[in-house]
Amino acid sequence: MRKDGEFNGRRQECFPYVVNLILSESPMMEHHGTFLVIQRCLQVRYYRKGIFMKYAKKINYIAKIAVLSAIAMVLMLFEMPLAFIAPTFYEMDFSEVVVLIGSFALGPVAGVVIELIKNLLNILLTGSSTAYVGEFANFVTGCSYVLPAALFYAHRKTKKNAVIGIIVGTLSLAIVGGMINYFIMVPMYAKLYIPMETIIGMASAIIPAVDSLFKMILFCVVPFNLIKGILCGTITFLVYKKIAVLLKGKQTE
Repeated sequence: MRKDGEFNGRRQECFPYVVNLILSESPMMEHHGTFLVIQRCLQVRYYRKGIFMKYAKKINYIAKIAVLSAIAMVLMLFEMPLAFIAPTFYEMDFSEVVVLIGSFALGPVAGVVIELIKNLLNILLTGSSTAYVGEFANFVTGCSYVLPAALFYAHRKTKKNAVIGIIVGTLSLAIVGGMINYFIMVPMYAKLYIPMETIIGMASAIIPAVDSLFKMILFCVVPFNLIKGILCGTITFLVYKKIAVLLKGKQTE
């Protein structure tokens, strides 16, 4: 049985179209000025209402992305090293939790936009000590994490798909992060700050098996990114349902 509210809502939606049909199909009313005015007013009113709703949804969407981007940028400022697995210049933060929540709630494209704005805001507020290469790498690795997770979840929004997406995203983060560090970040860091031998020595002091850049990536950087992906994914999984209610205005699975 339909609820009164649902019936009334549908009746209000159908009303202008019924009136418009009556006014346009009646030969007598077609040439009557009063009825033409009524018809035009109804058309304009509901056209404007549709336009307003369309732009209101877009503004709401953009506002949510902006808020999530700002929160993610703030979380980027609170970094911590994982000294038991990687040299101390590798620091992790929990900004990807916010990006992942935004990706689940607003879609994969929103996740990429939040990731981009987060890094741009960080550059504006703190500058860049790596000629923007570090921020670019952060953007690419972040997207490699949130995109697979969001795509899996968007396909079918269930807890199972969320877990699978987070696992796939974590593996993607480990692989892409390892490649970027091997080919770009560590060589650049060695040129700007610390010689390569010193960097490998720092890693060797933690993991004695490390005696080359490849082994450092394999034994230090890849586990570092795995830990980061698992921690951010677990937090997202635990808090998403409550936060999604605020973002989407309805219960989620």
